[in-house]
Amino acid sequence: MKTRTVAANDVRIPDPVSGEVVVVERYGRPYAAIIDTDALDMFLRMQAVFGEHVPHEMGVSDLELTVHRLAESGEDTEEFDYAAFLAR
Repeated sequence: MKTRTVAANDVRIPDPVSGEVVVVERYGRPYAAIIDTDALDMFLRMQAVFGEHVPHEMGVSDLELTVHRLAESGEDTEEFDYAAFLAR
């Protein structure tokens, strides 16, 4: 990922807070994200270590996230058809 620097005088951004990501939306969809310098440093270090090779744990699909959320919610939902899921 390339990094581009923009002078603070050229944009209006909220003050970043440590441990917080500010998502800028355009037409109701994520457009950009503002992170504090500590998070940027961590991101750049991870990028240097992993390069283009994303660890499996960081590349989780939407379906896997949904299944995880359902499992962690502790609530009964409609029956999940595991056979159909595994047949894919």
